[in-house]
Amino acid sequence: MHINTQHHFDASPAAVRAMLMDPKFWQSLAVGHVNHCDAAQTADGVQVDLGVQAPAEAKRLTGETLNATLEAAWKPTGDNAWSGPVAIAVKGLPASFSGTSTITPDGEGTSVAYEGDLTIRLPLIGPSLEAKAAPYLLGVLDAQQAAGTLWLARA
Repeated sequence: MHINTQHHFDASPAAVRAMLMDPKFWQSLAVGHVNHCDAAQTADGVQVDLGVQAPAEAKRLTGETLNATLEAAWKPTGDNAWSGPVAIAVKGLPASFSGTSTITPDGEGTSVAYEGDLTIRLPLIGPSLEAKAAPYLLGVLDAQQAAGTLWLARA
């Protein structure tokens, strides 16, 4: 299932990229439906191991917590913009997200876009589970918007 979401931040693209590469930003997300979050900066991005409250449909397979690893990297594309791969792998389930993340100037601020494909590799029921999982994935990605706005306001 194709996923496309975009966030806007009232900060420069360089400040937003620095935030997204900062392990402390990701660790600050360990509130609400995020049970734990460990992050490490990589050469061009970040790797995040996180546990979120599992949706009801997945609890019998994952237990109360759904554990996943997010990897993202951004390389300069010119004009104060960055782009690169983003991937999320769910531990213990044949579910993943693979796509691209871009950081671009947007008026007086910055746009961060995620676009890619959510895949659940289960015969016959995979597509219906993808449709149920897509809003959950978007909710997790959109949590970055609120947290990022607060993070940048404090910077």
